[in-house]
Amino acid sequence: MRQSHVYFFVSEFFPVQKAVSIRTQCFVRRLRSDGIEVRLITSGRRRLFDGHIVHGVSAPPPASTSEGVFRLFREFWLGFLMGARLLLISRERSVVVISTPPFFMAGLCVLAARLRRIPYVLDIRDRYPRVFFSLGLISPGSLLGRLFLRLELEMCAYAKHLVTVTYSLASDLRADFQCPVEVVRNGFDADIFQPRSVPDLDSFASSVPRVITHGLFGRFFDVDTFLKIVRHCQATCPPHEFLVVGYGPKIDIIAASCLSNVAVLPAMPQREVAQLVRDSDIGLSVHSSDPSMLGSFPVKVMEYIGAGIPSIVLPCSEAGMEVAERGLGWSYDPRDWKLASDCIASLLGSASKLREAKQSVLSQRLQYTRDRQADHFVSVVTSALMG
Repeated sequence: MRQSHVYFFVSEFFPVQKAVSIRTQCFVRRLRSDGIEVRLITSGRRRLFDGHIVHGVSAPPPASTSEGVFRLFREFWLGFLMGARLLLISRERSVVVISTPPFFMAGLCVLAARLRRIPYVLDIRDRYPRVFFSLGLISPGSLLGRLFLRLELEMCAYAKHLVTVTYSLASDLRADFQCPVEVVRNGFDADIFQPRSVPDLDSFASSVPRVITHGLFGRFFDVDTFLKIVRHCQATCPPHEFLVVGYGPKIDIIAASCLSNVAVLPAMPQREVAQLVRDSDIGLSVHSSDPSMLGSFPVKVMEYIGAGIPSIVLPCSEAGMEVAERGLGWSYDPRDWKLASDCIASLLGSASKLREAKQSVLSQRLQYTRDRQADHFVSVVTSALMG
């Protein structure tokens, strides 16, 4: 009997250390540990991951910083090449996992899977028709808007399973498509994101207390609110440092502000980021109040939990509400940035208060590991393989 095969079609994968790549790496390792044959099809060139071949299609991924038309072209070209590869897959004991966004890349892969009648699992990390609408790029009632919504409906309606990253997204998908949706959060890598030892909690992580924020500083990062918080802390807090680590167009705005309490570092390997988070005292996540962000749970917040440090999350999103309700940190509306600044000042001014906050995070961190989330994902894929 032919061995079961799971084929992943993702826009980016190892050695890239972006959210989609990190999420998929965990799923791949977990499936292989169960003896399931996994094959990766992604952008870029052929390479190795854990001694296994990653099949590249020799096309670049669509960059988040690209202009709209150029990004759209890249999505279609990547989707075309991936879809062509998918058409060659044997249907017997096979399941395809397609990750979206990129929305149009995923749509072309779904089309190929349906033409071959291969069951597919759709891993939805964001609903891009809604992102287009919220950004004002197109309206839901326009011809393009209706076309995109129809494409999303077709992609979801024929999927063997829908998987998404937050309970808010799952609720929206269930309401729109009347179908079961599984929630598999991103989680944090417990092998990389480790907390400081308990005795070390009596002091700050470094000689100068540090607030860290990292990742993509793109369209939804609220740079104005971030700079308000930083400037207010500069005027009211004891000596401290805001450490900004990552990439994206808005990180240049932060660097250009030349604030004495801010240090900016470029994107770096995840292990190096993890060490910087571990050596920090507070994790900060600042996004706009865009509707697409209110249902989000940024990976960085998971990683703050993994490192055992409290989070301050703006806006009051799914992540923010859970952080506040479970004693993992605090959450504020961006309009209440002064309250967020005062919270930071209170923590930086009291080692005992910060210790109490860290202990609360430490007592719950193992509930958010990526391995725990991957176990659920494996059960979804196994169900699809069994028909």
